[in-house]
Amino acid sequence: MHHLRGKMPFRFGGTSWVTSGSFEDNLRSLASYVEDMELVLFDTQQGCNIPTATEVTRLATLCDELGMTCTVRFPVDICPFVDSRGRTLAEDACLRMVDLFAPLHPFAWVVHFVGKDYLPPGDDSLWRER
Repeated sequence: MHHLRGKMPFRFGGTSWVTSGSFEDNLRSLASYVEDMELVLFDTQQGCNIPTATEVTRLATLCDELGMTCTVRFPVDICPFVDSRGRTLAEDACLRMVDLFAPLHPFAWVVHFVGKDYLPPGDDSLWRER
């Protein structure tokens, strides 16, 4: 892996799945190479990697020590055209992540919107409203 940290006219980052281990292990592995690590979160029936509040606090401390930031990728995909109950569940999940990761002061948040089959042809005003 090339050392790109501080050598680009923009910030350079990597994902939290570079090495096996914890988010902290991956942050340490990336620290010499990049300025930011994207925390790729998932919460499914097969497994969950969402850290505890204590782990987030330790990660924030480590970021400060290493001069790193983290970007948080929400663990849910958002489809703005599902029913209001489905939207509320997704919004609540995202808001819980915002609260959990607040001590980390994320550089950015990543949300994936899905549902191209639900988009109304030629009119995105409903999508923008939601």
